[in-house]
Amino acid sequence: MKHSNLILCGVACFAFVCLFGTSCSKQPASIEKDGGIVLTAEVSVPDILDALTGHNLTPDYKNVFDFACRQMQEDESNDFLETFFDMYEQLDHRLAPLFCATMRDRIDPDMNNSDVRYVVRGEVEAAIDNSFNVLRTRLDRFGISNPTMQKLSNGRILIEIPGIKDEQRISKLIGSSANLEFWETYSLQELLSALQELHAQQSFFSFFADTENYSYSPVIGTANVSDTAKINEILRSSAALKILPRDVRFAWEVKPVDETGQYFRLIALKASRRGCPALNGDVITDARAEMNANYAEIMMSMNAAGAREWARFTQMNIGRPIAIVLDGLVYTYPTVQSEITCGRSSIAGNFTEEEAKDLANVLKSGKMPAPVRILQIEVIEPAK
Repeated sequence: MKHSNLILCGVACFAFVCLFGTSCSKQPASIEKDGGIVLTAEVSVPDILDALTGHNLTPDYKNVFDFACRQMQEDESNDFLETFFDMYEQLDHRLAPLFCATMRDRIDPDMNNSDVRYVVRGEVEAAIDNSFNVLRTRLDRFGISNPTMQKLSNGRILIEIPGIKDEQRISKLIGSSANLEFWETYSLQELLSALQELHAQQSFFSFFADTENYSYSPVIGTANVSDTAKINEILRSSAALKILPRDVRFAWEVKPVDETGQYFRLIALKASRRGCPALNGDVITDARAEMNANYAEIMMSMNAAGAREWARFTQMNIGRPIAIVLDGLVYTYPTVQSEITCGRSSIAGNFTEEEAKDLANVLKSGKMPAPVRILQIEVIEPAK
């Protein structure tokens, strides 16, 4: 992957094109006539509820939560929220304490169960509506004509996209959460002593094919894809939690380093004092793809608050790499050359032109407020 230095980004204009190679005819397309893709997506209601509770860890909550999930899986028409509320109340628990910490502006500890149900259901439905709107915006920005979207029960959405057959590309479009983050990084040298101690206990470095020449880079090493799960397991172990700095995080690069697609680099990230990235994608106001001589990159603009924070962040990290992470994967880790005060940044990497345009449109459409997964997808052939 190409890693360029962070540069000031010029302002450029661009025009939308029919990205999927479909006809720009004024005649409306239809699934029956032109074929296309029919899919069912799901905005995860259990994930939304769990986030609203602050990821509660009490045994009664977990048991009821798991039971409600099983009921929904066995019967799609089963109302997950209703099942959860009913079962939790049957254990003689009040609902308000579950939510008052994360929703203190709307739920107080003394609120009765009926009112809590009403407020929480409203929050969940709002998250589903927001996800629905983000998906529609993405389809519109991709130049897809006449998509049909219909809300079903339990956060499910039926989507019909006429004239499109690229199942893989649509899956990426629908499934991406567009969770963009900007992180400080650790160098391998800064973590080497702790990682050597971890290696002595769990043979950490033995799972890497290459750890050389990375001393002052955020790259910990290169590993075969078959070993990444074991490496992740070690980094989540109790031994690792005791040995490694509390603010270190790890993420894999999005693309392999070899032509066979088998080897990936592990990158060391450094969290802020709050345990979060230094900046997130909520500050992005525009994104566009640009083609250079040998590669494509995504140019991004930030709002005023983001620009101020970006200037502070880059000023503090001059001479050091910072990582740009999307949906938990590292896209690039450029070295900051100087303070950037214009509120612009770029993601440079080994993108095709199509990939760069897709990513720019996803970022511009906004972050998905709740996880979305595709339950079923089918390619329909056009009528003969």
